[in-house]
Amino acid sequence: MKPYVLCQRNVTVETIEITSSNMLEELLDRLTILAKDDDMPFTAQIILNDDSGILITVGSEISHLEFYSASQRPPIVPSIGQWNIGEDEIVIALHGGVPSTVQKNSCVPIEHARDAVKQYFATGKRPTNMNWRE
Repeated sequence: MKPYVLCQRNVTVETIEITSSNMLEELLDRLTILAKDDDMPFTAQIILNDDSGILITVGSEISHLEFYSASQRPPIVPSIGQWNIGEDEIVIALHGGVPSTVQKNSCVPIEHARDAVKQYFATGKRPTNMNWRE
C-alpha cells in the first residue's frame, strides 16, 4: 500500500498519493490555502498502511487530531487539547464534505498537529508529542 491523503471539502473526494515528508508538508500547505480561501476548515486523513491513519484539520490555527488503528483499543483516539476540559466552545470544520463539530478542548495548535503528522509519517505509529484521550 502506498501512503496517501484523503480529503473532501465539497462533493469531490480527493485521494492524493504521497511519497515523501516534503510532499506531505507541501500538500498540507496547499490544502490549508484552499480551506482559508473557502473560509471553512476541513479534515484530511493521512493513511500509511492498512492498520493506521491520522486525521488533521487544515485551514485553522487549531486542529482536531485523531489517530486510527485497527490493532489498538479503542480503535480511534482523539487528541487532548490545551484548553479547559469543561469548556463548551465548539469548532466547526468539514469532515467528508459535511459540516461537523468538535469540542475545542480536543483541539491543539496547528503547529503541534503538523508535528504529530510528521512523526506519524516517519514512524507509522501514534505520535508521542500529543496527549491522547484513551
